Amino acid sequence: MKEFKFWAIPYPIKQILLMAAPIWILYIPVFFCLGIEHIHYFIFGTWALAICFVLIFVRRVKISFTPANEINIFFNGKLKYSGSPVNLEYVRGANIADGRSNTVLYFSFSDKKFMFNILENRNSFTSGTTKQVELLRYMVTVFNLRTEYYKDSMQGRIFTYWNPIYKESLRPKEYNKSER
Repeated sequence: MKEFKFWAIPYPIKQILLMAAPIWILYIPVFFCLGIEHIHYFIFGTWALAICFVLIFVRRVKISFTPANEINIFFNGKLKYSGSPVNLEYVRGANIADGRSNTVLYFSFSDKKFMFNILENRNSFTSGTTKQVELLRYMVTVFNLRTEYYKDSMQGRIFTYWNPIYKESLRPKEYNKSER
């Protein structure tokens, strides 16, 4: 059984954080209103807010592959998805040729989609590949995924890795409003 473990922020949480960004606009005037003699309250509040952010939003993600190549996705030790390779439509992520790239990682299954912002500290002095590239290289070799260029981003090139054995009939039919 092959396992990949990393810290990540799941997709819906990222959107909540972007909506909550204007709260920081209110946080800055509080700093100037407190005065220099009460600066320790501001420092403690910032520290407490950062700890709450980590405890609430960051998840320990584990993606494991059984000997039968069943894909299991866990958040903080709880199973969130289990499926066969037939259910996997595509994986979108970093370029596997560049071992140090790191982008947002998408998994698209026939019945569920996942998006992860992997938290991995990489700098120019660190050698080796990122965990995302290791995961994608493993999946490309085991499932014989087809590589297709998707787009460029600030974090590097993003590629889509299509599953050739994906069964289109497994995708749930979406409602078309124009049909009656």
